[in-house]
Amino acid sequence: MMKVKNFHGDRRAKGASELLNYDIVLTTYHTLAADQKKGRVLQGVDWLRVVLDEAHWIRNQSTQLFKAAENLKAERRWCLTGTPVQNNLHDLRSLLKFLRFVPLCEAKPFEKYIINPLRSETENSLRNIQFLLRVICLRRNSSLLELPPLSTETVSVTLSVEEQTEYQNILANCQAEFDKQTCSNQTSKGYQLLFATILKLRRLCNHGTVPLAAIHYRSSPAPPSQSVPADESCRFCAIGGEDPPVIVHGLEVCPECGRWLDIDQLSAQEPGAELLSSQASNDLHPPESLLGVLSLSPSEVPECAEQGHSSKLNAVVSNITKASFTDSKSIVFTSWRSTLDLLCDMLSKVGISFLRIDGRINSVNRSSIVKEFHEETSISVLLMTIDSCAVGLTLTNADQVHMVEPQWNPAVEAQAIARAYRMGQTRSVKVMRYVIERSVEQNIVALQARKNRLAKFSLNDTADGDLNGALEDMKFVLNPVF
Repeated sequence: MMKVKNFHGDRRAKGASELLNYDIVLTTYHTLAADQKKGRVLQGVDWLRVVLDEAHWIRNQSTQLFKAAENLKAERRWCLTGTPVQNNLHDLRSLLKFLRFVPLCEAKPFEKYIINPLRSETENSLRNIQFLLRVICLRRNSSLLELPPLSTETVSVTLSVEEQTEYQNILANCQAEFDKQTCSNQTSKGYQLLFATILKLRRLCNHGTVPLAAIHYRSSPAPPSQSVPADESCRFCAIGGEDPPVIVHGLEVCPECGRWLDIDQLSAQEPGAELLSSQASNDLHPPESLLGVLSLSPSEVPECAEQGHSSKLNAVVSNITKASFTDSKSIVFTSWRSTLDLLCDMLSKVGISFLRIDGRINSVNRSSIVKEFHEETSISVLLMTIDSCAVGLTLTNADQVHMVEPQWNPAVEAQAIARAYRMGQTRSVKVMRYVIERSVEQNIVALQARKNRLAKFSLNDTADGDLNGALEDMKFVLNPVF
């Protein structure tokens, strides 16, 4: 029998010698990054094999996660991922860099032999990348899992007159501010302004006319006193540069290093700083120690729905209510805790029992509530933030998945859906994606379509398939749009 050791938490091994008597050592990406900065226990072992699960975590070569993984000493290296390309082809090059796949792991050869042919628009434009993927990939086809049917429905929602007025006001304010910056030669701030506007529009699509100040719940647990060890100079390091921090209000941790995002502290340090959106925020995967669970009784949920109206969340609750008359169970994913707060209130008002998971209580309690969701037939809904729960959970007792808003990265949505649609699922699964008509959300969905075609192509180990669209999508990701 193999001897297995967990390298995680404050009680982890302090020296490499403590690991030598074990056949397998398990750790997390963030623990690996912390170990490289202090201790270097894992860095001190000559490993026979290093296996990266969910290897797309290291797709950004500028992060501590990539550097810590890439610097491990190993005779053999494996990357396990369903999404080797999420945003652009350099995601793939990061994996090649970890695998030591010389020379194509280096920037110039990769540009010459992989990217440049794609720009040529010749008959053989795709040949090199197809050969590369055929050589380095072993693929498990999902058809081997023999899963029941999966259906997807896009639920189109129309904003009310009041919501539409607010939407147009946000656009008008953005245009006025953009003109002001242009006149004062502050064009460098235009990028932040656009992201701020996108964030406000996305939040309006979810929350409607409910004011942000009204969205909270009274029994919130405090953030953990100690976050995962991370880059001490982080200051929300996903953003970089000298501009004020750019974050998403309501998300849990830094998307790159795992540091707790202290919204109140940010506001105090940056008076008047806008809470903005970041592309990286939608690729968020918090470290295990920040994952948590929260169960609210009807007396503890917020009373905020009276202060506004949300057409989208009304649609979500309506569909959940219809499903509650059967033995169906629903899981609901959203990017923002504030959206969960509203849903808690609305579900409580219609008498639907629910549980909730977000990133503020430890993984032990999270496991307890997943168990309760499995065992209690009276509880039909599990509400979750997608950044806390898109990976690492098995929820095959649920047969409905509600995606409250589209994500920049469709791979995040796919991972979330896979919580229910995976080995062990015996019932047909229905996925409902909520999209506001004639809004920024439809543009995000269009971007998803391109990325999905790219991901499908990158995993295709033959020359067959829809290559007409693939070449266009390859060009699209050469220069990231957002």
